[in-house]
Amino acid sequence: MVERLVRWLMAAAWLLLCTACGGGGGYSGKPAAPAPSSGASAPASFATAQDFLVARVQPRLDYCRTCHVAGGVADTEAGARMRLGADRADDEAHLKASWTAMGGNSPVSRILLMASGQAGAHSGGTPWPVDGDAYRDVSVMLACLDKPDECMPKIAALSTGAVAQAQPLLGGRRGSSAFELHCEGLDGTTPRGDDAELPVDPRTLVVNGANVGKAVYFNAFYENCLVNQPASMQPPKTCGEYRRGRDAGWELLNRGDAIKQGPVVTAAQFGSRWHDWGMSSRPDNFDELLRLQVGLSQAPFDNPYPLPGEDPNLTGGGSGQLPIGYVQTRDAEGRWTGSVSGGYSCASCHAGTIGERAQGLGGMWGLGASALDGAVQARLQRGQSDAVTGFEVGKFVMSDWDSLDTVPNPQKYAASHMPSRQDTPAWWNTGSRPRKFFDGGPSSNSLRILSSAFLLYSGTGAEKRAYSDQIAMNASLAIDSIRAPKYPLPVDTALAEQGAVLFHTKDLWAQPGNAQRIRPAGGNGSCAGCHGAYSPRFVNDKAYLSTPALEGIAAHISPVEAIGTDRLRVDQLSGIFADVWDKSWWSYPEGRPGYVPPESKTPQQEAADENLGAPGRVLGACRWRPGVVGYLAPPLYGVWASAPYLHNGSVPTIEQLLDPSSRPSIWRRQARTVDGVTGPDTRLDALDTARLGWKHDTLSCDPAATTKWLSCAPVRDQATIFESFSGNAPPVQNGSSAERMIYNTRIPGNGNQGHEFTDVLTRQERAALIEYLKTL
Repeated sequence: MVERLVRWLMAAAWLLLCTACGGGGGYSGKPAAPAPSSGASAPASFATAQDFLVARVQPRLDYCRTCHVAGGVADTEAGARMRLGADRADDEAHLKASWTAMGGNSPVSRILLMASGQAGAHSGGTPWPVDGDAYRDVSVMLACLDKPDECMPKIAALSTGAVAQAQPLLGGRRGSSAFELHCEGLDGTTPRGDDAELPVDPRTLVVNGANVGKAVYFNAFYENCLVNQPASMQPPKTCGEYRRGRDAGWELLNRGDAIKQGPVVTAAQFGSRWHDWGMSSRPDNFDELLRLQVGLSQAPFDNPYPLPGEDPNLTGGGSGQLPIGYVQTRDAEGRWTGSVSGGYSCASCHAGTIGERAQGLGGMWGLGASALDGAVQARLQRGQSDAVTGFEVGKFVMSDWDSLDTVPNPQKYAASHMPSRQDTPAWWNTGSRPRKFFDGGPSSNSLRILSSAFLLYSGTGAEKRAYSDQIAMNASLAIDSIRAPKYPLPVDTALAEQGAVLFHTKDLWAQPGNAQRIRPAGGNGSCAGCHGAYSPRFVNDKAYLSTPALEGIAAHISPVEAIGTDRLRVDQLSGIFADVWDKSWWSYPEGRPGYVPPESKTPQQEAADENLGAPGRVLGACRWRPGVVGYLAPPLYGVWASAPYLHNGSVPTIEQLLDPSSRPSIWRRQARTVDGVTGPDTRLDALDTARLGWKHDTLSCDPAATTKWLSCAPVRDQATIFESFSGNAPPVQNGSSAERMIYNTRIPGNGNQGHEFTDVLTRQERAALIEYLKTL
């Protein structure tokens, strides 16, 4: 029977292969989903070679089928010799044809050499390691094609039964934290009881030596900042403790001190902006127009304020709706006051809008405020911030480094580095980062910095320190709990599966175009090597992660020389900034040898030790980026929603990030005008679903431009801290709201270079990766 089968295959193989290449057999150009394994019902032994192929070989070929089909990413000159079809019934013929096209067994088939990593780069990785069952099974099947008379004895010597069901290529969690997913369920609808114990936070597993030798590489290690802190500052232990802390954190962010410490105005004053729009009366859609013009976000919860003539205590707070970051205050008896507080809070950077509420989207916490038009950003592009310089001035220049008392002293921190610009990263990824910020600065449980924006107002340094340590854990639990929004539009599943394979397996540095570029330390050279593993197929593969709990964890800092992106920010956060941080209250120095607390020093002693060499200055428990100086590859949950890209927001779409040659030097985000009021368009209609990012216009620089927004050679208008306090700061160029929708990459800190190693990808590979990223 086997001999007749093989003779028939040899006669028909090439005809079938040509049919497959031409898209025949009813195949639409999209690979079929892997079929389930035959399970426990498989025979104890195999009567024929075909039985063996169905039970032991076809499940291995399903992985190959993802890409090696007509129209797939492996449908290239290099990959065309290995071809499968959508119908598994044709696998015998296609395997024979591919085996023949690759020279048969000479002495080992190239099919095996490629899939096991013995024949150089294979974009699909090494799904069949030499010492694995898959390699052995396919090897025997190919031997059967070569010498059918010796086939059945070889099959009889192998394992019997079916291959275990493969994990899917798509799926997984959407950011958030291990605590949130454990207590509320992966979909948020299957809660555990309050007495359920919390799991280990996977970020704490990322220490020196973690995941060594795996495809995903870690070098941004977790540090326990709270090791010397009291029990009141430690993480929760049960779901009940977690929920109470998380909910208290949300109360703080939505209605508490995070907002109430800001300026307070009457509801009438808040609602008077329409006068600036040239209107004769307040429009009925005032709240919508205000959000559009200023770039504010609709609150995803009831957030009322009274309209003219309304008594808030008779109308449920009023019929107006405040954006995230504002709140109507209450008096001591809990009655509405009709006054509005806010405007300078976490929401100023960390709340944004994409889509509309009816689409399950709209205003949300955790999305960077890429449309914001705040007064403090007047010299920056809309949505950009220079939060680092604000921290430096407020905490290192104007405050004592230990006590936090307000003691202005520009001479102690006369920093000469340039300020940097940043596009706020997504908060729904904080639970997947062992270290914070673009450069991997402090450890993820360095919580004090979360309260830094709340500590701008009255109070002694001791009161500020106590308040920070009281609320920081709750704020962190709330922030970490955020889930990334689900992509709301159709996804090409077959193409996304190809992208999942490429994302986790394609070694970019094995391509000739990257031969002269610095290869990242560790990892397999794929996107996952730096950004983490997400696909269940690879998350559960020991070659990628030591435990599936590390799904989505990104802990790889690439040296700035390797990643090549604009270095202004990394330069700002090295040198004096890191040195002062490491020896200040922010680094948790309590309990460290030689540390002297502020309350044990006289004011004279406190003033005298405001220099890095003072005896009382000891390294804290959590240092600022103690390892590689560069940029931390971020987790990619919800990346579809978080355009623009790179740390400074210089690249408008993922397609342009992956294809550096297509990046515009000057671009302007698509605007929307409603009733004469204009602002960035945040609707899904403004999302470029093919290139994945915001639709935009490409502009040309103007040699005659007098301001930086369109200048071909913009003059620096950013002052160093030393220049600011010495009176030598360059003149500031503020821009109109319309001008600041223009992004000029020639402005210092706005460079769009770097991450250029992806230029080795083909157009089809980029499309597959983009489709996969939509699923995260």
